[in-house]
Amino acid sequence: MLKSILLAAVLIAFSAPAFADQDNLDHGITDAVKTYKKGGAKALQTRAELCYSGIPYKHADHEQAANKAEYCFAYEIAATTIIQQTTRKDITQGYFFPSDVLIRGAYNAERAGLITDPSEFGDYMSPRMTYVTTNVPTL
Repeated sequence: MLKSILLAAVLIAFSAPAFADQDNLDHGITDAVKTYKKGGAKALQTRAELCYSGIPYKHADHEQAANKAEYCFAYEIAATTIIQQTTRKDITQGYFFPSDVLIRGAYNAERAGLITDPSEFGDYMSPRMTYVTTNVPTL
């Protein structure tokens, strides 16, 4: 009986995401899908361009800045995924060029205190990127 309970606990732990900010990621995905359905790729870009500007980096609320930075990163990854899905080709230029999205994400993650050095970005954001790209619905 005890083995069954322990096994169930281990399975639940491994089936859950390895991060506690899933709501930020889900919110970014949902907003990107809604924005695309209402206004297409141009609307995705307009909203993304404004996203990071609303982060309160210099205020005392570190948690609010961290949550907003994660949300914005998830939004941009979801937007990139949506554009690639709907155009059926890789993005080779423009606002959602993948390396530009990663650079903005790393810069803002560091400013929000999610990471302390850009070299930490891959370990921190890679599982989140995987989560977002696999959870964007097919449009």
